[in-house]
Amino acid sequence: MSYPSKKLEEVCKITMGQAPEGDSYNTDNEGLALIAGAGDFGEKFPKPKKYTTKPSKKSEKGEIILCIRATIGDVNISDKEYCLGRGVAGLVADEKELNQFYLWHWLKFSANYLKSKGKGATFLQVTKQDIASLEIPLPPLSEQKRIAEILDKADELRQKRQQSIEKLDELLQATFIDMFGDPLTNQKNWEISKLVNEIELIQIGPFGTQLHQEDYVENSIPLINPSHIRNGKIFPDNKLTVSEEKYHQLPQYHMKTNDVIVGRRGEMGRCAVVTERENGYFCGTGSLFLRMNEKNLNATFLSFILSSNSIKKLLENSSQGVTMANLNKKIVSEIPLIMPNIDLQSKFGEFVDSINLQKQRLKVQSKQQENLFQSLQQRAFNGEL
Repeated sequence: MSYPSKKLEEVCKITMGQAPEGDSYNTDNEGLALIAGAGDFGEKFPKPKKYTTKPSKKSEKGEIILCIRATIGDVNISDKEYCLGRGVAGLVADEKELNQFYLWHWLKFSANYLKSKGKGATFLQVTKQDIASLEIPLPPLSEQKRIAEILDKADELRQKRQQSIEKLDELLQATFIDMFGDPLTNQKNWEISKLVNEIELIQIGPFGTQLHQEDYVENSIPLINPSHIRNGKIFPDNKLTVSEEKYHQLPQYHMKTNDVIVGRRGEMGRCAVVTERENGYFCGTGSLFLRMNEKNLNATFLSFILSSNSIKKLLENSSQGVTMANLNKKIVSEIPLIMPNIDLQSKFGEFVDSINLQKQRLKVQSKQQENLFQSLQQRAFNGEL
């Protein structure tokens, strides 16, 4: 059955955020915490970074905070009073017709549709009218509550799966520290060497003069820049590849299985081990890759050193560049390495492989749960639940 619907403005108070006066901002907990946009969102409740002594628009406890710029449609719930900045809006349901938790789930379900209304040259933004004109299905309040409770439980199961993946990531980091200690302070008194002494090759990606606009094509040889390295994995973009002709002209930039690719621009510590799937990929201008001397150094072990907090901080302090941190060959060569025996390094590498296998299974299950949850949302708001 289909439910009757109303425009959101008829059953919901919508408060558009407004930027406070510039001289009112502070990080000293003075005044109200400021929610400027999705950057101040947590998983469910806000995690603000700044405060203002002159709040213009405020949220109340229990109010839904909706992101209206850039990442349009993201939502959080006020766990206390906040100042609403210009990147967000506050929504409070009219309790006579609309359940606040039903509204929460419906907004999450409708995020992509709301995003499609966004306009703007620099970044997309929706207006109060875009939000107000949304048509929300309105079953009886008792039914809204039932739907919200079902979606709450389904969402909780989905989040627990994701949290399990995050826990495995934490386990990897904890196991590394337990086995080897901090790689910079070296509490376990391992032998110390320089990276250049323990690898066969440091290869910086090609200069811009070696690649021209016409060399970039779609659906050819993947090119890996820092943006394609996320959470220790490589994610190629089929829209950014190099032509086979150019690829064969520059063989020195071909990566091999067990190389470690490192982002050398922007955020330090982005790195990943090249697997058999990525064998032969092309190192992009913003990256470099390291080729192992496998008798002394395990690629997985090295990747954990390079992505550790202490080595990231060291690289940030050493990197060059006015507008963007930038690693060169000399800086990378000088990175200090703790050198446990190769058997212990390999044991850690095997442990990482086993955990990654568990993570992959969980991700498959998580994707299945996500599909089921989306189907459940569809049925809930179409009156089929």
